[in-house]
Amino acid sequence: MVHCLFVKAPFAGWIVDGVKLIEYRTRETYIRGRIGIIESGTGTVIGDAELIDCNWNPQQGFYLWLLRNPRRYITPVPFEHKQGWRTWAILDIDPEQQEIAPRLPDRVFHAQCGAYRRKIDSWLLEHTQHLANGRVE
Repeated sequence: MVHCLFVKAPFAGWIVDGVKLIEYRTRETYIRGRIGIIESGTGTVIGDAELIDCNWNPQQGFYLWLLRNPRRYITPVPFEHKQGWRTWAILDIDPEQQEIAPRLPDRVFHAQCGAYRRKIDSWLLEHTQHLANGRVE
């Protein structure tokens, strides 16, 4: 059994490809260790990562969930989404039994990093006023 975290696209893919190693959440978690990464809306676990820590960041008003050693599965693992699951699902899969995809080539990895930075910059510009007031909507 493994805890699996729901993450929206494209962020789920960026996590399992090693581009995004900090997940921003409004709630704290005490879960640690290898977790599955579910791409929201697909009904599949696309990979996994180690959740190593959770820290409050008062400047941003978010908890930072720190991840490492991400892995993308060659074949995503399907599951039946149960009503009420929003952040976590506990699934009967063994991450160690999954076939792992090779790491991204450097040029693709750097292009993904650039896309991630542009997405964050866009979000920051859009929410600058709310951040200045100490809240995010």
